[in-house]
Amino acid sequence: MNGNGKTVCMISCMHDLFDDRIYWKECLSLKKSGYTVFHIGFGKKDRAYVSKEGVNIIEVFRERYFVNPYLDKLFRIVTIKKNPYRKIFIAAKDTKADIYHTHDLQIGRLNKNIKSLSHKPKLIYDVHEYYPDVVLSYFR
Repeated sequence: MNGNGKTVCMISCMHDLFDDRIYWKECLSLKKSGYTVFHIGFGKKDRAYVSKEGVNIIEVFRERYFVNPYLDKLFRIVTIKKNPYRKIFIAAKDTKADIYHTHDLQIGRLNKNIKSLSHKPKLIYDVHEYYPDVVLSYFR
């Protein structure tokens, strides 16, 4: 596999930005194969930087109002707080990647918007967890 200068944007919301599978296996394998790699996910603040391994990290701050994920989501809806997934989409769109790879059911809500980007990127969607459990935990 040779990246031939292509860009891949990995997007996840339920995994740490330095997750064993996504960062250490997938991102670094793609980087080693010649791709420019972005990894976008939730973190402690809004920032963008390049990791020491050469992966572009985009950390999106997600405000937590309640520990309980259901109360947190309800509070954000009722009080009309900004949608944190919108911030992830904007960051992903700005990468202008050739390939977008989404990892979580929650991020799946962005897939239609990603597919409709003007530069017509490829989209890979994968969930490695047992799908019924993922659906049951959708509002986390």
